[in-house]
Amino acid sequence: MSRRIWLMSCAFLACASATHAQHNDVITALSGTWYSFEPSRGLSGACAIQLYAEPASPPEFKAETKECRSPLGQVNGWRFSDGMIRLTASGVEIAALGGHQLRMSGEDSAGTPLVLDRPEGDQNARAIKAAIGAYRCLFLGYTDQCAAPTDTRFPPVSDVARITTLVALNLRSQPRADASVIAQLPPGTVASTDLCLVTADGPWCRVQLGEVSGWLARTALRQGEWPILTYRITPASPDGGHPKG
Repeated sequence: MSRRIWLMSCAFLACASATHAQHNDVITALSGTWYSFEPSRGLSGACAIQLYAEPASPPEFKAETKECRSPLGQVNGWRFSDGMIRLTASGVEIAALGGHQLRMSGEDSAGTPLVLDRPEGDQNARAIKAAIGAYRCLFLGYTDQCAAPTDTRFPPVSDVARITTLVALNLRSQPRADASVIAQLPPGTVASTDLCLVTADGPWCRVQLGEVSGWLARTALRQGEWPILTYRITPASPDGGHPKG
Protein backbone atom coordinates (compact mmCIF):
# COMPACT_ATOMS: atom_id res chain seq x y z
CA MET A 1 0.00 0.00 0.00
CA SER A 2 1.41 3.38 -0.96
CA ARG A 3 2.20 6.00 1.67
CA ARG A 4 -0.43 8.35 0.19
CA ILE A 5 -3.20 5.71 0.34
CA TRP A 6 -2.19 4.71 3.87
CA LEU A 7 -2.51 8.29 5.03
CA MET A 8 -5.96 8.66 3.56
CA SER A 9 -7.34 5.30 4.62
CA CYS A 10 -5.68 4.89 8.01
CA ALA A 11 -4.38 8.08 9.55
CA PHE A 12 -7.39 10.27 8.88
CA LEU A 13 -9.73 7.51 10.03
CA ALA A 14 -7.81 7.19 13.30
CA CYS A 15 -6.69 3.59 12.91
CA ALA A 16 -6.48 1.99 16.33
CA SER A 17 -3.63 -0.24 15.14
CA ALA A 18 -1.37 2.63 14.06
CA THR A 19 2.04 2.30 15.70
CA HIS A 20 4.11 5.09 17.21
CA ALA A 21 6.34 5.00 14.12
CA GLN A 22 3.32 5.32 11.84
CA HIS A 23 2.06 8.25 13.90
CA ASN A 24 5.42 9.93 13.40
CA ASP A 25 5.13 9.28 9.66
CA VAL A 26 1.77 11.06 9.68
CA ILE A 27 3.22 14.04 11.54
CA THR A 28 6.08 14.26 9.05
CA ALA A 29 3.75 13.99 6.05
CA LEU A 30 1.42 16.70 7.33
CA SER A 31 4.12 19.13 8.41
CA GLY A 32 5.34 21.87 6.12
CA THR A 33 3.64 24.85 4.49
CA TRP A 34 -0.10 25.11 3.96
CA TYR A 35 -2.12 27.91 2.40
CA SER A 36 -5.65 29.22 2.53
CA PHE A 37 -6.21 30.88 -0.84
CA GLU A 38 -9.56 32.27 0.29
CA PRO A 39 -9.19 36.11 0.17
CA SER A 40 -11.12 36.60 3.41
CA ARG A 41 -8.47 34.55 5.27
CA GLY A 42 -5.45 36.64 4.23
CA LEU A 43 -4.35 40.14 5.12
CA SER A 44 -2.83 41.09 1.77
CA GLY A 45 -2.50 37.75 0.01
CA ALA A 46 -2.78 34.07 0.80
CA CYS A 47 -2.75 33.04 4.47
CA ALA A 48 0.28 30.78 5.06
CA ILE A 49 0.53 28.29 7.93
CA GLN A 50 3.76 26.47 8.71
CA LEU A 51 3.38 23.22 10.64
CA TYR A 52 6.56 21.90 12.26
CA ALA A 53 7.30 18.25 13.03
CA GLU A 54 9.25 19.11 16.17
CA PRO A 55 7.23 18.91 19.42
CA ALA A 56 6.55 22.16 21.25
CA SER A 57 4.57 21.09 24.29
CA PRO A 58 3.49 17.45 23.81
CA PRO A 59 1.15 16.39 22.34
CA GLU A 60 1.32 19.66 20.41
CA PHE A 61 3.74 20.68 17.70
CA LYS A 62 4.86 24.18 16.79
CA ALA A 63 3.07 26.24 14.13
CA GLU A 64 3.55 29.71 12.66
CA THR A 65 1.35 31.84 10.44
CA LYS A 66 1.99 34.65 7.99
CA GLU A 67 -0.47 37.16 6.54
CA CYS A 68 -3.45 35.44 8.21
CA ARG A 69 -6.54 37.12 9.60
CA SER A 70 -8.04 36.07 12.92
CA PRO A 71 -8.67 33.39 14.06
CA LEU A 72 -5.99 31.68 11.92
CA GLY A 73 -3.56 34.48 12.68
CA GLN A 74 -3.55 33.34 16.32
CA VAL A 75 -2.43 29.78 15.54
CA ASN A 76 0.87 28.79 17.19
CA GLY A 77 0.46 25.03 17.58
CA TRP A 78 -1.10 21.89 16.11
CA ARG A 79 -1.77 18.29 16.95
CA PHE A 80 -3.16 15.15 15.33
CA SER A 81 -5.91 13.42 17.28
CA ASP A 82 -9.06 11.39 16.55
CA GLY A 83 -8.19 11.36 12.87
CA MET A 84 -8.15 15.16 12.60
CA ILE A 85 -5.58 17.94 12.36
CA ARG A 86 -6.29 20.45 15.12
CA LEU A 87 -4.83 23.95 14.87
CA THR A 88 -4.43 25.62 18.25
CA ALA A 89 -3.62 28.97 19.86
CA SER A 90 -1.90 28.48 23.22
CA GLY A 91 -3.62 25.11 23.52
CA VAL A 92 -7.09 26.33 22.54
CA GLU A 93 -8.49 24.70 19.39
CA ILE A 94 -8.88 27.15 16.50
CA ALA A 95 -9.77 24.76 13.68
CA ALA A 96 -10.28 21.04 13.00
CA LEU A 97 -9.64 19.55 9.58
CA GLY A 98 -9.61 16.20 7.81
CA GLY A 99 -8.31 15.11 4.42
CA HIS A 100 -4.82 14.12 3.34
CA GLN A 101 -1.32 15.54 3.03
CA LEU A 102 -2.17 17.70 -0.01
CA ARG A 103 -5.64 19.08 0.88
CA MET A 104 -7.41 19.51 4.21
CA SER A 105 -10.88 20.88 4.91
CA GLY A 106 -13.05 21.51 7.94
CA GLU A 107 -14.17 24.46 10.03
CA ASP A 108 -12.63 27.07 12.30
CA SER A 109 -13.81 27.73 15.85
CA ALA A 110 -16.53 30.07 14.56
CA GLY A 111 -17.98 27.32 12.35
CA THR A 112 -16.72 28.93 9.12
CA PRO A 113 -15.61 26.44 6.45
CA LEU A 114 -11.85 26.28 5.87
CA VAL A 115 -9.70 24.70 3.16
CA LEU A 116 -5.90 24.38 3.37
CA ASP A 117 -3.78 23.46 0.34
CA ARG A 118 -0.15 22.85 -0.35
CA PRO A 119 1.48 25.70 -2.32
CA GLU A 120 1.39 23.69 -5.56
CA GLY A 121 -1.99 22.07 -4.87
CA ASP A 122 -2.79 18.39 -5.31
CA GLN A 123 -2.69 16.34 -8.51
CA ASN A 124 -6.17 17.50 -9.51
CA ALA A 125 -5.26 21.17 -9.08
CA ARG A 126 -2.08 20.79 -11.11
CA ALA A 127 -3.91 18.94 -13.90
CA ILE A 128 -6.64 21.61 -14.17
CA LYS A 129 -4.09 24.43 -14.18
CA ALA A 130 -2.04 22.71 -16.88
CA ALA A 131 -5.13 22.07 -19.03
CA ILE A 132 -6.30 25.70 -18.80
CA GLY A 133 -2.79 26.79 -19.79
CA ALA A 134 -2.73 24.38 -22.74
CA TYR A 135 -6.18 25.26 -24.13
CA ARG A 136 -6.22 28.88 -22.90
CA CYS A 137 -9.89 28.30 -22.23
CA LEU A 138 -12.28 27.17 -19.53
CA PHE A 139 -15.06 25.52 -21.50
CA LEU A 140 -18.71 26.04 -20.60
CA GLY A 141 -19.80 22.59 -19.58
CA TYR A 142 -19.76 20.13 -22.48
CA THR A 143 -19.66 22.86 -25.14
CA ASP A 144 -16.73 24.18 -27.16
CA GLN A 145 -17.45 27.72 -25.94
CA CYS A 146 -15.03 29.43 -23.56
CA ALA A 147 -16.43 30.90 -20.37
CA ALA A 148 -16.59 34.70 -20.24
CA PRO A 149 -15.46 36.65 -17.17
CA THR A 150 -19.12 37.11 -16.22
CA ASP A 151 -19.52 33.31 -16.16
CA THR A 152 -16.75 32.81 -13.60
CA ARG A 153 -17.53 35.61 -11.14
CA PHE A 154 -18.41 34.95 -7.52
CA PRO A 155 -21.63 36.08 -5.84
CA PRO A 156 -21.25 38.75 -3.12
CA VAL A 157 -20.42 37.11 0.21
CA SER A 158 -23.62 38.28 1.88
CA ASP A 159 -25.93 37.12 -0.92
CA VAL A 160 -27.74 33.88 -1.62
CA ALA A 161 -27.27 33.05 -5.29
CA ARG A 162 -28.58 30.51 -7.79
CA ILE A 163 -26.43 27.72 -9.19
CA THR A 164 -27.35 25.93 -12.42
CA THR A 165 -25.24 22.89 -13.23
CA LEU A 166 -23.86 22.59 -16.77
CA VAL A 167 -22.70 18.97 -16.42
CA ALA A 168 -23.40 15.91 -14.30
CA LEU A 169 -21.77 16.69 -10.97
CA ASN A 170 -21.08 15.05 -7.62
CA LEU A 171 -22.30 16.86 -4.51
CA ARG A 172 -19.69 16.16 -1.84
CA SER A 173 -19.65 16.35 1.95
CA GLN A 174 -16.46 18.49 1.98
CA PRO A 175 -14.78 20.82 -0.54
CA ARG A 176 -12.25 18.30 -1.76
CA ALA A 177 -12.26 15.66 -4.48
CA ASP A 178 -11.82 12.67 -2.14
CA ALA A 179 -14.78 13.57 0.13
CA SER A 180 -17.83 11.32 0.19
CA VAL A 181 -20.51 11.82 -2.46
CA ILE A 182 -23.88 12.91 -1.04
CA ALA A 183 -25.78 13.04 -4.35
CA GLN A 184 -25.22 12.99 -8.10
CA LEU A 185 -26.73 16.02 -9.83
CA PRO A 186 -27.71 15.93 -13.52
CA PRO A 187 -27.12 18.88 -15.87
CA GLY A 188 -29.67 21.63 -15.38
CA THR A 189 -30.02 21.13 -11.62
CA VAL A 190 -30.83 24.39 -9.82
CA ALA A 191 -29.74 24.97 -6.23
CA SER A 192 -28.92 27.90 -3.93
CA THR A 193 -25.47 28.84 -2.64
CA ASP A 194 -24.47 31.15 0.18
CA LEU A 195 -20.70 30.58 0.19
CA CYS A 196 -17.93 29.96 -2.34
CA LEU A 197 -14.29 29.33 -1.39
CA VAL A 198 -11.13 29.87 -3.43
CA THR A 199 -8.93 26.75 -3.43
CA ALA A 200 -5.92 25.44 -5.34
CA ASP A 201 -8.14 23.53 -7.80
CA GLY A 202 -10.61 26.37 -8.31
CA PRO A 203 -13.72 27.54 -6.49
CA TRP A 204 -15.95 25.25 -4.44
CA CYS A 205 -19.45 26.44 -3.52
CA ARG A 206 -21.66 25.24 -0.69
CA VAL A 207 -25.14 24.54 -1.98
CA GLN A 208 -28.54 23.76 -0.57
CA LEU A 209 -30.82 21.47 -2.55
CA GLY A 210 -34.01 20.84 -0.62
CA GLU A 211 -32.96 19.27 2.66
CA VAL A 212 -29.53 18.31 1.32
CA SER A 213 -26.40 20.47 1.73
CA GLY A 214 -22.97 19.86 0.26
CA TRP A 215 -20.13 21.18 -1.88
CA LEU A 216 -19.68 21.45 -5.66
CA ALA A 217 -16.40 21.95 -7.52
CA ARG A 218 -16.71 24.75 -10.07
CA THR A 219 -13.92 23.49 -12.33
CA ALA A 220 -13.12 19.99 -13.53
CA LEU A 221 -11.51 18.03 -16.35
CA ARG A 222 -13.74 16.45 -18.98
CA GLN A 223 -12.44 13.00 -19.92
CA GLY A 224 -9.24 13.91 -18.12
CA GLU A 225 -8.30 16.50 -20.75
CA TRP A 226 -10.57 19.51 -21.26
CA PRO A 227 -10.93 22.07 -18.45
CA ILE A 228 -14.58 22.91 -17.89
CA LEU A 229 -16.78 25.23 -15.86
CA THR A 230 -19.29 22.94 -14.17
CA TYR A 231 -22.02 25.45 -13.25
CA ARG A 232 -23.17 29.03 -13.63
CA ILE A 233 -23.91 31.33 -10.70
CA THR A 234 -26.58 34.00 -11.07
CA PRO A 235 -27.86 36.59 -8.57
CA ALA A 236 -30.60 35.67 -6.16
CA SER A 237 -34.19 36.48 -7.07
CA PRO A 238 -35.43 39.82 -5.70
CA ASP A 239 -38.14 38.32 -3.47
CA GLY A 240 -35.97 37.75 -0.42
CA GLY A 241 -32.94 36.03 -1.88
CA HIS A 242 -34.18 32.48 -2.45
CA PRO A 243 -33.73 31.12 -5.97
CA LYS A 244 -36.69 29.63 -7.73
CA GLY A 245 -36.90 26.81 -10.21
